[in-house]
Amino acid sequence: MNIKHNLRMIKGSKLLALIFSLLVIPFFQITPALADEFIISNNGRSSSSTVNVSAPSSQTIDQTNNGAVANNTTPVADSGSNTVSGNTKGNAGVTTGAAKIAVDIKNSTNISVVKNDCCAMREGTEVKVASNGQGSHNTATVNGPKTTNVNVTQNADITNSVTGTANSGHNFASGNGGNVSIKTGKVTVTQKVVNEHINQADVSVTQGGGDVSIKIARNGESSVNTVSVTNTAINNVVVLNAATLKNVLAFNSSSGDNNADSNIGNVSITTGDVLVDTFVKNADINFSKIVFSCCNTITTTTPPPPPTSGGGGNGGNNNGGGNNNTSNTTSNSTSSSSSSTTTPGQGGGPGILGASIIMPATGSNWALWLSLLSAIMFALGLYLRFHPGQDPGIRKLSI
Repeated sequence: MNIKHNLRMIKGSKLLALIFSLLVIPFFQITPALADEFIISNNGRSSSSTVNVSAPSSQTIDQTNNGAVANNTTPVADSGSNTVSGNTKGNAGVTTGAAKIAVDIKNSTNISVVKNDCCAMREGTEVKVASNGQGSHNTATVNGPKTTNVNVTQNADITNSVTGTANSGHNFASGNGGNVSIKTGKVTVTQKVVNEHINQADVSVTQGGGDVSIKIARNGESSVNTVSVTNTAINNVVVLNAATLKNVLAFNSSSGDNNADSNIGNVSITTGDVLVDTFVKNADINFSKIVFSCCNTITTTTPPPPPTSGGGGNGGNNNGGGNNNTSNTTSNSTSSSSSSTTTPGQGGGPGILGASIIMPATGSNWALWLSLLSAIMFALGLYLRFHPGQDPGIRKLSI
């Protein structure tokens, strides 16, 4: 008997712990909220309330790059300038090898990247005018201009100077008693100079603050409520690029200018080819890209207009015995405002105006939790109804 009672007590404890958890959890949930909140509420009738907020913000980004590059090369390739003279017996010959020079110069300097990502740190604003008495005048004005200044200055001074010599000639043969042969090698010169990606700027500026929520609701009759929110974004981007390029390429290439004189025998001179290949590229200089993008989109929600006619009753201005409500809502990209006026009818009760511009709406999940708790309590009631005697607190005593 005691064992069954203990088991029932344990089951009852678990059940009570479950119900307690469901009741307590909603109090610990984190409800999303906007960073700045301006609320006018619960003021008496004929009261006058005014809120004026000015919160300008600005940031300035300066980048300055100065690049100076000087490439001075003097390459020399010489297999010539040979001399053969004064040979009285036998033949004389001069054969030179090939002369090759390759020059490759690449320059890149002054690259600026500016990423102003305000979307990741944006803050929202909520303005609420609600539950104020009849005949009250409530005004809320929020002005938050945001200014971003980006200044990029880049100066580049590049000088490429290549002065070289490639020679397989300038050979001399004189005063030889036999045959003379002079054969020079091939001369090859390759020059490549590339100047690119110089003074490049990539500027990306995001504009627009956080979400804005404007609510006007549940105010008394004859109340005048005005809300004005102005969010302006001023972006000043200045990019100054200056580049000076100087390419000086000078080469002396030769396989000739060979001399053979005062020789007794036959003379033969054969010169090699001279090939000079020069490539100069200047590209992507003083190139700037500026991109403006918006952080968020605006969604406007306006309640349906009030009815203009109704059946029955003699009171009121609209033959309906109710109130005549007028609301006006405007919204644009730089500012949004909402104003409302409630005028009572002759035969109606207190006027209630509901108008909203919500971007987006925020709130908690109380309705969900209460519905879940009601379902659980209903299920427990059914269980106890069809299982009598399962109450953990009941203990049968025998007398």
